[in-house]
Amino acid sequence: MIDITEQFEQSVKAERDGANVLILYALEIPRRPLNGKLCYYELCHEWLKNAEADLCEVQGSDFTLWNKKEGKEMLAKGLFASVDVI
Repeated sequence: MIDITEQFEQSVKAERDGANVLILYALEIPRRPLNGKLCYYELCHEWLKNAEADLCEVQGSDFTLWNKKEGKEMLAKGLFASVDVI
């Protein structure tokens, strides 16, 4: 796992593990998904062409929303330590 936060200006934390990249953003305006809980963080998962690929060689991406407690836990533990990437 490599900390790449400096390569994503708007992020609060970014990490790379092989071909997987996780980027955590703090939302300026909280969002309320269907579960009704306010979410203050967005976690973007990008998967790259391969483990040696440049960060611009994105094959796909998705994102999830997280509440304040979960976001702070991710910052403390690390992104890859906090979520399972398939």
